[in-house]
Formats: sequence, C-alpha cells, structure tokens
Amino acid sequence: MGERVLIIHSWPPTPCLHGFDVGLRRLGYEVDRVGPSLDYGLAEQFRQLDPDCEYTVMEPGHPPIESLLKPDTAWVLYLYPHVKFLPTGLLDCPVPVIGWLTEEEKCAPVDERLYPWFDAAPTAVSHYSREAPGKGHDNRPCYNFIGQNWISPRYTGPRTLDMSFVGHWGLPGATDARDDDLRRVAVWCRANGVNFSPRSGIWLRDVVDLYRASKIVWSMAATGNQNLTYRVGEAFAGGALVLSPRPMSYGGLVSPLVEGEHVVFYNNQRQFAGYVRYYLQHEEGRERIGSAGAQWLRDNPIEAQVAFFVETVVTPLRGTFRERRRERAQRHGLTPEREQEDYRAYFEWQGPQPDVRQGQRGLARTITLRRGSPP
Repeated sequence: MGERVLIIHSWPPTPCLHGFDVGLRRLGYEVDRVGPSLDYGLAEQFRQLDPDCEYTVMEPGHPPIESLLKPDTAWVLYLYPHVKFLPTGLLDCPVPVIGWLTEEEKCAPVDERLYPWFDAAPTAVSHYSREAPGKGHDNRPCYNFIGQNWISPRYTGPRTLDMSFVGHWGLPGATDARDDDLRRVAVWCRANGVNFSPRSGIWLRDVVDLYRASKIVWSMAATGNQNLTYRVGEAFAGGALVLSPRPMSYGGLVSPLVEGEHVVFYNNQRQFAGYVRYYLQHEEGRERIGSAGAQWLRDNPIEAQVAFFVETVVTPLRGTFRERRRERAQRHGLTPEREQEDYRAYFEWQGPQPDVRQGQRGLARTITLRRGSPP
C-alpha cells in the first residue's frame, strides 16, 4: 500500500485493538503511533510479542491534530485510548480522521457527543449502525473486529478444563449486564461438577493458552448480548468451542460466522445446560466446531480483515470527506463553543483536565520496543 497512517492510541496498546496496527503493517502501510501511557502491566509482554512497534508517548491532553501529522500522513485512526487524550481541530484536519469509539454502553453519554467530530465513527454492533441515521449520524458504518486476533498459543497440551471464561466482573456500571449471567454459569457448573475456570486480569498469550487448554469457552460481552466479543477470535485461535448467549445482532464481518458450524448460541439457561452436557460428552462434535472456528480464523487472516476495514470505512471517505465534514458540522451545530462543551464533557468523564481553549502540544518521548527473547 505504501500509505502512512497515524494511530492515536495508548502505550501499551489495548490488546484487542492492537490488531488494527498489526494488520495495517502486514498490508504494507507505514504506521506512526502517538498517545498517552496507560500502564496496566503489559509493557514487557508487548516488547516480547511485537518488538518492532514504536510509540511516541505524550502527556494526557488535547494537542492540535495537525501537530501530530507527518507531511505524508494519509489518514488517522483514533483508537479510544482510555486515557484523557483527544486532539482538537478535527474539523480542519487535512486528512480523514476515523474515531473508533466502541464503548457504546459504557461511555454512551460522552461518545454520542463525539461521533459528529469524526469523518467516520464505526461501530462493531450492527444494529447500532442501522439505527444511527435515525439519530442524525451518517458516519457510523459497521465493522466487527472480533476476528482480529494476532496471537498464537504456546500451550500444546491436552484440554484439561471443561470450560473457561476471561473478562472483568464486579465493576459497577461496566460489567452489570454480564455479572448475573456469569454468576449463574458459575453456580450451575459448581452444582453439576463442571470444571469451570473464570479468569480476570490475564492478557495476551496467557488468554489464548487458557483457551487452548479449554474444551468450551463461555463468551459474553461485558455489556450483555448486544454483540459477539473479541474473545471469540481468541478462542478460535485456541481451537476451543465457543458457547455464547445469542447476540441481538452481529455483522460487519469479512466472512460470515455460521451458527452450529463455527459457534454455538443458546437462548436460555436450560439450553445452556443442555449444550454444556452434550458437548462435554461428545468430543467429536465439540472438536469439529472448535476446528471450524480455528479454520475460519485461518481463512480470514488479520490482514484480510483490516483490508476489509479500509475498504468499507476509509475508502468511501477519499475525496469526499471535506464536503461531508462541512455538511455534518452544519447539521450538528459544530462550532468552537460546541467543541469546548463536548471536549469538556469528555475530559470530565475521564478525569480533571486543563481548559481546552488553551491548546496543548504535550511532552513527547519515543519508546522503541527492543527485540527480546520469546515469552
């Protein structure tokens, strides 16, 4: 491709969103990375897994978007950094800016205000994309990143766990929709002698290794059954059967996932129990579905999925983003005063932040990940 892309994220990256970076590089893009530091214990793992990745780490704030661009930057991908960092001047940016604001349920009060500032604000939830025009948003295409797993398991031993789950729980306002279901699953497994291992606070290869040791992976997004979760792709990489409550809808995939062939959905607790019993007793059927999920991942490698993202989200903006931006700004009333209000809401949501009107370039330093021995 040869194009240069600026990714605005955080260091270390959110594991599930790092697939955008990996896929773009495999497609031949030049990738620059800028963002704040968010230390949650993954820095060394990233140095080992992706030693050629280089970040320019900046202080939290709101630098002008043009100060972050290189002369040949073709477009910008803002991946919600979960740290108070949001560039200003988006309406005057000389290249398209895509805002990946996928925390619809967790951060909806703020995200709704930010969508109009981006040339595209894709969503992973297909019914959100369908409903967007009715809410005045014409820039919310659906792209589902659940298959962008970029890690292979190290563990090659037997599947010693009946079922596993990875994710947070007990976080008010963030995991409420999943906590009750997880509790019911754990209670049922304990009562029926199912070896269930729910884990929180593990990442990257440790997650995929756990799935490689599991016969079944129970998967449910923290926000409930709105959509399939990124954990599906990680479970596919581990070759485990994925069992999930039926999502309200899912789409935006480079290739369809077929129920009963790649993944198993259930409609209620009774059906859940029946499927767990059946697939623990019928290894051949379980392995068939787990192998089909792994094959789906091989048939749709990360570079093909990111190429689909570029085709469906970025390409339609080429040559037209300026006029679309002007029309959207007029329709939504995007004025300098409105920018101050929307940015203030964002920074208050994330935590205290200086006045947006002052502008801020931030202090930058570059982190180079040295090549290390495999983990």
